[in-house]
Amino acid sequence: MSSADKRSFYEKWEHSNRSCLMVMKYTMDKSIKECVPKTERVKEFLEYVKANYTKTDKAKMTTHLKLLTTTVYDGVGGIKDHIIKLKHYFNKANEMKVELSEKFLKWLILESLPAPFDAVKLTYNALKEEWTLEELMSIVVQHEVSLKKNETHSIAFVTDHGSSMKKKPLHQNWRVDCFKFKNWLEKKKKCKIVVMVDLNANMIEINIVDVHANSWWLDTGATIHVTNSLQEMTKKRRPSKHEEFVYMGNGSKVKVEFFGMIKLRLATESFLLLHDVAYIPSLRRNLIFVFVLDRHSYSFHFGGGKVDIFSNSVLIGNGVLFGNLYSLSLHHGPLCDSSSVNSVVGCKRVRMNLSPSMLWHKRLGHISRQRLERLVRDGVLFDLDFLDFETCVVCLKGKMTAMTRKEKIDRCGGTLDLIHTDICGPLTPTTLGGYKYFITFIDDFSRYGYVELIHEKSDSLNVFKAFKAKVEL
Repeated sequence: MSSADKRSFYEKWEHSNRSCLMVMKYTMDKSIKECVPKTERVKEFLEYVKANYTKTDKAKMTTHLKLLTTTVYDGVGGIKDHIIKLKHYFNKANEMKVELSEKFLKWLILESLPAPFDAVKLTYNALKEEWTLEELMSIVVQHEVSLKKNETHSIAFVTDHGSSMKKKPLHQNWRVDCFKFKNWLEKKKKCKIVVMVDLNANMIEINIVDVHANSWWLDTGATIHVTNSLQEMTKKRRPSKHEEFVYMGNGSKVKVEFFGMIKLRLATESFLLLHDVAYIPSLRRNLIFVFVLDRHSYSFHFGGGKVDIFSNSVLIGNGVLFGNLYSLSLHHGPLCDSSSVNSVVGCKRVRMNLSPSMLWHKRLGHISRQRLERLVRDGVLFDLDFLDFETCVVCLKGKMTAMTRKEKIDRCGGTLDLIHTDICGPLTPTTLGGYKYFITFIDDFSRYGYVELIHEKSDSLNVFKAFKAKVEL
């Protein structure tokens, strides 16, 4: 390399060095720039800045570990965002080769939750099986939703002197009874035995006492309405991801099959409409959540082993104390068809639009007028007025006969003119040969039937060709 080339290379390096140094000093913070000693080389300048101002991995690790162990849930942003934030700090610490287990993260999450989530902590420590991180998040989110629903509960006693149906006078010490009942509810809500979505604090008693399957029970410890039968449920829907499981008072987990609406006919001829009822077939009792009714303007009077249910100061139902729960008194008589009874959901009575004779005609399976008159003569039924016994449309429809078809059915004149075929499957489990479907061929002329097993639906054409060749022989 000649001296001229060296001089040219040096001039280019010196120009680049000076330009880079000027740019870095111009864009640097003044407090840092004043602390850096003067130098003519960019390399020396960068080495000094790196040595004095570069953050070490230990500092970052300390920051993330401190945030992971000191962050607590303050109720802002939701519990799900809080858990995601802790998972972020946990992942950052693991990236810096800090060996932390997922079990430790779950412990930190539970410890960062406030006192209302103590039930979740007790459940986690009591169960032998280990929850995954996703299951823990789902359970905590579900519990947060339950806490928001049950923030404010009260029992209202309203007196309406203008009502057409007066409720019976309360006991003279009803104020004392109400005060005791509220204290009992507060103790029950703070009880450390109640866990997660607590359906009933008396769950052990529920599974032991043999009760009627169609009975309904008022419960203040439950958090949702629960039923073990789909017989009266309407508007069914599948539970969402966060509603799929419910945790019992003893820590066990049960699956919710459906949510729906149930209309109960009470002994006072009133109807009680329950929304979002969970169908859990493994339970022994049907439970009504008292606090949900309280939020819908229902009030209760407890005393003397009985409970009275009021809606807008009108008595609509009652129950009797049995064990530790109140059994709701239901109407056990025959339910009339919806086309013949106009019912109003709530506290109003049932209004009948049918005459007694027509009503008994429908109740007894649409029997004839002559049989009704015979029952009256035999004393089985009271005297009925048959003057307004009108024509029953249901009977006319049920006894109508179809007109006979006189036209002759034309069949094919030869074999293979018309083939009826069908493919059935997939079969579960598959056959020993691995076949998942079977196909049938029926010749319309000879009525000859042929059944063949196939692996896939795409094999249908080859099987039909074999069937056609066999018939043509």
